[in-house]
Amino acid sequence: MLKKMTLKGKLLAIFIVVSLIPLGVVTFISVKKASNSLQSEVISKLTAIQEAKRNHLQYYFERVYAAVGIIKNDPYLYGSMQAFTEAFESAGKTVNDTAWQTLVEFKEPPILSTVEKYGFYDLLMISPGGYIVYSTKKGKDLGMNIPESELKDSSLGLAFQKIKDNSEGILFADFGGYPTAADEQAAFMIVSIVNRLNAVLGYVAIRIPVDTLELCSKVVFEGELKKK
Repeated sequence: MLKKMTLKGKLLAIFIVVSLIPLGVVTFISVKKASNSLQSEVISKLTAIQEAKRNHLQYYFERVYAAVGIIKNDPYLYGSMQAFTEAFESAGKTVNDTAWQTLVEFKEPPILSTVEKYGFYDLLMISPGGYIVYSTKKGKDLGMNIPESELKDSSLGLAFQKIKDNSEGILFADFGGYPTAADEQAAFMIVSIVNRLNAVLGYVAIRIPVDTLELCSKVVFEGELKKK
């Protein structure tokens, strides 16, 4: 085909090809730069989202920790724990008792208000002997003895054992399967409730299910996307 072309045509074809080479190079470089820029932008967004999630979760745990520090000195909670423990033991260490159930109906509303105020998922009251004498969720763990049941090796069981050995401060037990909740992942914060003589009256534990953290992450993720 080239043999049939005139010299002028051949020169024109060569000129066009030579002209297209720089254009192709420029186009390639532009696409490469755009791709790198897009990649950098995506990485930047993901980094920002991860950082926001980390900060939000840290804030959540700090808020729960601070709230536990407040409620451990709540006189109403203090009195309720004593009352629930006494009713539980008087009933033969069971919650299947009219007196205990009536007491809960009477004393529970302010406790539920506290739980709602601080955004707790579940608040448990535990006797010095390890019995769960009250729970806002009233799950299968209610009435169980932590050291003598399937809860022994759970996060709650480990936290309970640690705080019995050292009743000062607030203890955190990391996420692990919770047997009475179909082994769903849960963490716990637990604190001792003591009287003026520093005698331990019992313990308050806050259950933190993994769903709570997933919800926090979802809220942060959607918020960051809206910003972008």
